[in-house]
Amino acid sequence: MTPPLQAFWGVQLKPGFTYRHCVAVPFRVAMVVLDEHVQSTKRSTIWARVDDQPFVACNLIPGKIEQQVVDISFAEGETIELWTSGDTTVHLTGYYRYEIPPSIDKSDLTGANDSQPSMNIPRKRPLDDNASGDEELDELISDSSISITTSPAVEPPRATPVKKQKTSPSPAPTSTASPSSSSRTTDLAQRTKGRIILPNGLEVQDKQIGKGFAARPGDICHIWYTLKLAGGKVVDRHFRGAPFSFKVGAGKVVKGLDLGITGMKKSGHREIKIPPSLGYGGRNLPDIPKNSTLIYTVTLVDLIRK
Repeated sequence: MTPPLQAFWGVQLKPGFTYRHCVAVPFRVAMVVLDEHVQSTKRSTIWARVDDQPFVACNLIPGKIEQQVVDISFAEGETIELWTSGDTTVHLTGYYRYEIPPSIDKSDLTGANDSQPSMNIPRKRPLDDNASGDEELDELISDSSISITTSPAVEPPRATPVKKQKTSPSPAPTSTASPSSSSRTTDLAQRTKGRIILPNGLEVQDKQIGKGFAARPGDICHIWYTLKLAGGKVVDRHFRGAPFSFKVGAGKVVKGLDLGITGMKKSGHREIKIPPSLGYGGRNLPDIPKNSTLIYTVTLVDLIRK
């Protein structure tokens, strides 16, 4: 069984401050420590409220007990509050615990087999035009609410000739929707060994199907990812600490990632190959040359729908 992936977690509890959080990724609190600037000799009681039930986590006394090792785990879906009753700031530290499905190669997330990448690649870029998606991967291709622009390098599909019948006139040709039309079919995509290639050049392949509802515009995605170039060089990755989050369809990431994440479900694992026209195009960025094809390996840690 693949061991869980662990990542640092921490929070500062200042006097009068309450940390409120709906747990998306399970985590464990392992240490509680008084701040180095002690404000008084008053005892600090650290409280935890889980699903409206308050509990005392521990007590710290300046000059006597200034830190305590604890073992407090919070599960996915719990609504929690943490606060201190004392006059001194308290630091809580621990780690996230994310269970990796057995079918996923951990090196895809950690990049254990890759050279050390540069971590200064900007992850945000506005969309060039409106992009949308839908609940299922097939609907990403066929649903009329999605606008998919055909890449100039990809020839639109041609209508299949209708064989003439000897006993009757040739039937009226069925209208064929253009790639930009509101009526399209899955014939616009090529399917090869589980990989779907859209006319705009975007390629997606699910390595692990998640559970629950599928991502659509307006949902909040929390992901871990590795970003590679077509040659295999890792240029960015995010797999420690809080997952990288963005709103689907809001233009906060490159257009290809916005489209490629659509249809994923929680705990799903997908490879998304993005052509330059849906990535950074002709822009030169640190470690990403212009007109680069981007390959994201994405795990959807959590999916929030409001």
